[in-house]
Amino acid sequence: MKPTNTTTSNIPKGFAGMSRDNMITAVFSSLHGLEKCVESSQKMFSGELAGSIIVERSLNQQKKVIVQMRRTANKLQIQLAQENWAEVVRSLQIFYGLRQIVRPEIMATFQSLANKELKLSAMTEDTVIH
Repeated sequence: MKPTNTTTSNIPKGFAGMSRDNMITAVFSSLHGLEKCVESSQKMFSGELAGSIIVERSLNQQKKVIVQMRRTANKLQIQLAQENWAEVVRSLQIFYGLRQIVRPEIMATFQSLANKELKLSAMTEDTVIH
């Protein structure tokens, strides 16, 4: 069902002048980058520190957020096709809100694993990222 108001005035500033294709490309490009980073972190972790429960939990949580972001991006495609602008705005806000929350953690985990700065404390067996 199409909303009665199909104006694009509610689209966030960064997306207002974009075509639908460019908007989808931007969202999925952002998502793809985060997915690749989490996959790489998982590979590095599996090879080196497969015993750290804290890192494993963190990676699992990151993957769960990525799944939610993918669902939101898929919904966004449908909403754009239907010109359901209120839901487009809502989905963009959800997507980029999740991205803003999870991206720093994903990048920090990746960087720590890549630089081999992830260390296990012998005293507590907790993981510490330096």
